[in-house]
Amino acid sequence: MQPAADQPGPLGLLQLRVLDLSVEEPGRGGLAGSLPGSFAAMTQLQVLMLAGHSFSGTLPPSWTRLQQLRVLDLSRNSLSGSLPSWYVSMRKLAILKVQINRLVPSGSGTWEFYEYLLAGGAQLQCLCVAGNVGELVNAAAAARLQGKAQGRRPPIELVIDAPGSSACDPAPFK
Repeated sequence: MQPAADQPGPLGLLQLRVLDLSVEEPGRGGLAGSLPGSFAAMTQLQVLMLAGHSFSGTLPPSWTRLQQLRVLDLSRNSLSGSLPSWYVSMRKLAILKVQINRLVPSGSGTWEFYEYLLAGGAQLQCLCVAGNVGELVNAAAAARLQGKAQGRRPPIELVIDAPGSSACDPAPFK
Protein backbone atom coordinates (compact mmCIF):
# COMPACT_ATOMS: atom_id res chain seq x y z
CA MET A 1 0.00 0.00 0.00
CA GLN A 2 1.46 3.34 -1.04
CA PRO A 3 0.92 6.59 0.90
CA ALA A 4 -1.33 9.24 -0.65
CA ALA A 5 0.47 11.56 -3.07
CA ASP A 6 -0.49 14.66 -1.08
CA GLN A 7 1.28 13.42 2.08
CA PRO A 8 4.86 14.51 2.87
CA GLY A 9 5.87 11.00 4.03
CA PRO A 10 6.90 9.46 0.68
CA LEU A 11 9.57 12.08 0.21
CA GLY A 12 11.02 11.51 3.66
CA LEU A 13 9.86 14.92 4.87
CA LEU A 14 8.33 13.79 8.16
CA GLN A 15 11.49 14.76 10.08
CA LEU A 16 11.96 18.08 8.26
CA ARG A 17 12.68 20.97 10.65
CA VAL A 18 12.87 23.96 8.25
CA LEU A 19 10.73 24.59 5.19
CA ASP A 20 11.41 27.99 3.62
CA LEU A 21 9.73 28.52 0.27
CA SER A 22 9.42 32.30 0.65
CA VAL A 23 10.07 34.74 -2.15
CA GLU A 24 10.95 38.41 -1.68
CA GLU A 25 8.71 39.89 -4.37
CA PRO A 26 5.01 39.60 -3.49
CA GLY A 27 3.10 37.51 -6.01
CA ARG A 28 6.31 36.26 -7.64
CA GLY A 29 6.07 32.88 -6.00
CA GLY A 30 4.55 30.14 -8.10
CA LEU A 31 2.56 28.52 -5.31
CA ALA A 32 -1.20 29.10 -5.15
CA GLY A 33 -4.38 27.59 -3.79
CA SER A 34 -5.13 26.45 -0.27
CA LEU A 35 -2.42 25.93 2.30
CA PRO A 36 -1.62 22.20 2.39
CA GLY A 37 -3.17 20.57 5.44
CA SER A 38 -0.79 17.64 4.92
CA PHE A 39 2.09 19.76 6.26
CA ALA A 40 0.72 18.84 9.70
CA ALA A 41 2.33 15.41 9.29
CA MET A 42 5.74 17.11 9.58
CA THR A 43 5.46 17.27 13.37
CA GLN A 44 9.16 18.15 13.83
CA LEU A 45 8.81 21.31 11.72
CA GLN A 46 10.19 24.37 13.53
CA VAL A 47 10.25 26.94 10.71
CA LEU A 48 7.54 27.24 8.06
CA MET A 49 7.94 30.16 5.67
CA LEU A 50 5.60 30.51 2.69
CA ALA A 51 5.69 34.29 2.14
CA GLY A 52 5.18 35.99 -1.22
CA HIS A 53 2.99 33.43 -2.99
CA SER A 54 -0.68 33.40 -3.91
CA PHE A 55 -2.06 31.14 -1.20
CA SER A 56 -5.72 31.77 -0.47
CA GLY A 57 -8.36 30.51 1.93
CA THR A 58 -7.93 29.99 5.65
CA LEU A 59 -5.31 28.42 7.87
CA PRO A 60 -5.71 24.64 8.05
CA PRO A 61 -6.99 23.30 11.41
CA SER A 62 -4.57 20.38 11.10
CA TRP A 63 -1.59 22.73 11.51
CA THR A 64 -2.26 22.86 15.25
CA ARG A 65 -0.33 19.56 15.33
CA LEU A 66 2.82 21.56 14.51
CA GLN A 67 3.69 21.86 18.20
CA GLN A 68 7.41 22.41 17.54
CA LEU A 69 6.80 25.42 15.27
CA ARG A 70 8.90 28.46 16.22
CA VAL A 71 8.45 30.55 13.05
CA LEU A 72 5.32 30.85 10.91
CA ASP A 73 5.59 33.32 8.04
CA LEU A 74 2.60 33.47 5.73
CA SER A 75 2.99 37.14 4.83
CA ARG A 76 2.26 38.59 1.40
CA ASN A 77 -0.33 36.03 0.29
CA SER A 78 -4.12 36.24 -0.17
CA LEU A 79 -5.22 34.43 2.99
CA SER A 80 -8.69 35.27 4.25
CA GLY A 81 -10.82 34.79 7.34
CA SER A 82 -9.48 35.35 10.83
CA LEU A 83 -6.68 33.77 12.79
CA PRO A 84 -8.30 30.73 14.35
CA SER A 85 -8.37 30.66 18.14
CA TRP A 86 -7.12 27.09 18.18
CA TYR A 87 -3.73 28.29 16.94
CA VAL A 88 -2.96 29.29 20.53
CA SER A 89 -1.90 25.67 21.04
CA MET A 90 1.38 26.56 19.26
CA ARG A 91 3.11 27.41 22.54
CA LYS A 92 6.64 27.52 21.07
CA LEU A 93 5.76 30.06 18.38
CA ALA A 94 8.24 32.96 18.58
CA ILE A 95 7.61 34.65 15.22
CA LEU A 96 4.16 35.02 13.63
CA LYS A 97 4.04 36.96 10.37
CA VAL A 98 0.74 37.22 8.55
CA GLN A 99 0.98 40.80 7.30
CA ILE A 100 -0.33 41.80 3.87
CA ASN A 101 -3.11 39.26 3.47
CA ARG A 102 -6.90 39.56 3.55
CA LEU A 103 -7.36 38.62 7.18
CA VAL A 104 -10.03 40.18 9.40
CA PRO A 105 -10.36 40.38 13.19
CA SER A 106 -12.21 37.49 14.77
CA GLY A 107 -15.58 38.14 16.38
CA SER A 108 -14.26 37.07 19.77
CA GLY A 109 -11.47 39.66 19.84
CA THR A 110 -8.23 39.03 18.01
CA TRP A 111 -6.08 40.70 20.68
CA GLU A 112 -7.17 37.98 23.15
CA PHE A 113 -5.69 35.44 20.76
CA TYR A 114 -2.33 37.20 20.83
CA GLU A 115 -2.55 37.71 24.57
CA TYR A 116 -2.89 33.96 25.02
CA LEU A 117 0.22 33.48 22.87
CA LEU A 118 2.04 35.38 25.64
CA ALA A 119 0.60 33.36 28.53
CA GLY A 120 2.42 30.72 30.53
CA GLY A 121 5.45 29.36 28.75
CA ALA A 122 4.62 30.90 25.40
CA GLN A 123 7.53 32.51 23.59
CA LEU A 124 6.05 35.02 21.12
CA GLN A 125 8.57 37.80 20.38
CA CYS A 126 7.47 39.02 16.94
CA LEU A 127 3.96 39.66 15.67
CA CYS A 128 3.42 41.15 12.19
CA VAL A 129 -0.23 41.64 11.25
CA ALA A 130 -0.41 44.99 9.40
CA GLY A 131 -1.78 45.39 5.89
CA ASN A 132 -4.80 43.12 6.22
CA VAL A 133 -8.44 43.90 5.45
CA GLY A 134 -9.19 44.56 9.10
CA GLU A 135 -7.05 46.01 11.86
CA LEU A 136 -5.90 42.90 13.70
CA VAL A 137 -4.11 44.80 16.49
CA ASN A 138 -4.88 48.45 17.19
CA ALA A 139 -2.51 50.75 19.09
CA ALA A 140 -4.20 50.17 22.45
CA ALA A 141 -4.10 46.39 22.07
CA ALA A 142 -0.46 46.54 20.93
CA ALA A 143 0.50 48.54 24.02
CA ARG A 144 -1.36 46.08 26.23
CA LEU A 145 0.35 43.09 24.63
CA GLN A 146 3.78 44.67 24.91
CA GLY A 147 3.12 45.49 28.57
CA LYS A 148 2.10 41.91 29.23
CA ALA A 149 5.27 40.64 27.54
CA GLN A 150 7.44 42.98 29.63
CA GLY A 151 5.67 41.81 32.79
CA ARG A 152 6.65 38.18 32.23
CA ARG A 153 9.51 36.53 34.08
CA PRO A 154 11.83 36.74 32.32
CA PRO A 155 10.53 39.75 30.38
CA ILE A 156 10.07 39.34 26.64
CA GLU A 157 10.56 42.19 24.19
CA LEU A 158 7.53 41.83 21.93
CA VAL A 159 7.92 43.53 18.56
CA ILE A 160 4.68 44.31 16.71
CA ASP A 161 4.49 45.15 13.00
CA ALA A 162 8.22 45.67 12.51
CA PRO A 163 9.18 42.78 10.20
CA GLY A 164 12.69 44.18 9.71
CA SER A 165 13.45 44.03 13.43
CA SER A 166 16.07 41.59 14.68
CA ALA A 167 13.34 40.01 16.88
CA CYS A 168 11.53 39.08 13.66
CA ASP A 169 14.57 37.52 11.98
CA PRO A 170 14.01 33.78 11.52
CA ALA A 171 17.74 33.05 10.99
CA PRO A 172 18.43 31.97 14.61
CA PHE A 173 15.71 29.31 14.28
CA LYS A 174 17.00 27.81 11.03
